[in-house]
Order: sequence, then C-alpha cells, then structure tokens
Amino acid sequence: MQTSILGNEGRISIDGATGRVREDTTLTTPDGMLLVTFSEGSLLLDIDGRPLTLFEMHIEPEGSEEVPPLPESTVTIGSVYDFHPHGASFNPPIILQWRYSDEDIPEGIIEEDLYIGSADNSGEGGWEELACEVDTENNVIQASVHHHTIFALLGPIAPPAAESTPESTLPPTPAAFSASGLRIQPAEAQPNEIVAITVSVANTGGSEGSYALALVINGVAVASKIATIAGADSLDVPFSLTRKLAGTYSVSVAGLSGSFIVVAPVPQEEEEEIAPASEPARQVIEAEVRVEEAPASQPEQEGIFDLNRWWLGALIGAAAVVGAGLILVMRRVG
Repeated sequence: MQTSILGNEGRISIDGATGRVREDTTLTTPDGMLLVTFSEGSLLLDIDGRPLTLFEMHIEPEGSEEVPPLPESTVTIGSVYDFHPHGASFNPPIILQWRYSDEDIPEGIIEEDLYIGSADNSGEGGWEELACEVDTENNVIQASVHHHTIFALLGPIAPPAAESTPESTLPPTPAAFSASGLRIQPAEAQPNEIVAITVSVANTGGSEGSYALALVINGVAVASKIATIAGADSLDVPFSLTRKLAGTYSVSVAGLSGSFIVVAPVPQEEEEEIAPASEPARQVIEAEVRVEEAPASQPEQEGIFDLNRWWLGALIGAAAVVGAGLILVMRRVG
C-alpha cells in the first residue's frame, strides 16, 4: 500500500487480497511530532470494504473550511492533520502518538486536560473526544483510531478562578426581641411554697441589646428584670415568689399568660386520748389474831382468859366495821 506523509512517499506491506498488514509498521511526520503505528494483521479497508491501496496525510491550513468549528473555550495545540481517504477503516485500530512541547501549551490550558479530537464525518460537524492516555512527563498523548478523518490535538481553556467577593461591611441589624416558653412550676403549690416562673427571650437581631421584663400577678407588677442578650442568641429569665393565701393566681410576663394555684391546707383532727378503765382501788385490812390457851393446870388464870377473849372479840368487831366503812367510801370516790 502506497503512503504519503506530508508529501513524503513510502509503502506499507499488506496482503493485496485481504488488506491485512504483514508486519508492524510506524509512519512518522517529518518533524517527528506525530507517529502512526499499524499492527501486524490489522485489516485496512476503504469506504467500500475493499483492501486499502493509499494512506495519505496532510496538514489543513488555518481557517480551512474542511475543519469543523472547535468546541467552545477550546484551542488547537500544533497542526491539524487530515487523513485520506475519508471513510477508510482499521481493525484492530491504528495507534496515534502525538508529541508536544510545554511551549506549545497556551496560558490557561491544563496539560492533563489535553486530548486528541476527531472531526465528525457524518455531516453534522463537530468534534469527538477520543479516549487518550496523557503522559505529561514525556509530553506524549496516545489514542486508538478506527477510521480516517481530520485529527487535532485540543486543549480546553480552564475557566478563570472566581474572584473572592469581599465580606460585607454593612452594619449589623438592630436588636429585636421575642418571648416564648412561659413555664410555671409547680402548677399547684402549698402555702408559702416557692413557685418558679421562667420565660425564654430571643434576640433575633444582629446587635446586642437589653430587654425589660415585668412579672405581673393578678394584674399587679411584683418584680422586674433587664436581660442583656447578644445578637442571634437567647436567654432564659427566671422569677420566683411565694403566696400564703389559697386561691388561683394569674401570671403575665412579656405578653405571655399563665396561672398557678395555692391549695388550702387540710385541717388535722385532734384525737381524744381515752384512758383505760382502772379497777377501783381496794384496801384490804387484815387482822391477825393469835390466841394462846392457858394450860389446864392453871385455873387461876381462867378469868383473865375470859376477859381477854371478850376484848379480842370487841376489837375484831370494831375492825370489821371500820373496814366496811372504808371500802364504801373508796367505792364512792372511784
């Protein structure tokens, strides 16, 4: 197969009957910037499916109508090459190795973003980005090509870095307050028990400010506080009080309303202490009488013994009367 690389004539050994390449062959542009490699066994056919007889490459001049418009924000790096005849196919594909220098890359182009583009031959125009390997160390880009068309090394222009916007110097907004979350604990209290009243105040403005609050119980202001709050912050403001009298007390703070109840104490009944019934006191008088009998051999003492026995009986009778009287008196007293 005859070749013409930018006017330099040459040949590639292929099977004329099948169109297959007999050995690996590389074609190079005179400046050495573009290499085209054909692999052994690659099938080269023209647009009609016949073995390819000519491989031609030339440079399209700048502004050529054959070159489709470039993608937006994209530039070409080096020359644009046109491969002829258009429509020829390669299977497996031929390999393009595109060399470049750092000086060829304009400002604003990122080297890693370079790619080989192929012009669309379908009549719709435009460019197709080929799958590429970018070797930034050796400045070589490689891609596989399946057909003849126009090829170019393209570089997208990176968008400019966004300029940092200086921070706003506008003064902060004035303080603005809102109250919420009135809490009363306990809701039912004993007389003189402490009742805690809390309200949340938020500063929705951008500046620090102070907010005055009054605690109103049954329509009468009983306490006041001033809360100083930073911008975009909030604060819980506490109050506390006690009430002695039972009843319901209305609460109002910063436009928020509630109430609490003081419950009446439960009266305690006194328990009567009932003494256990006691048994009446009893006094027992015991009299012990000892009677000694005189021996029978002493008759002279019988008279005396009789007299003693009389007195003894009298004493026992008197003692019985006195004891009965005492018992009767004690019963009445008890």
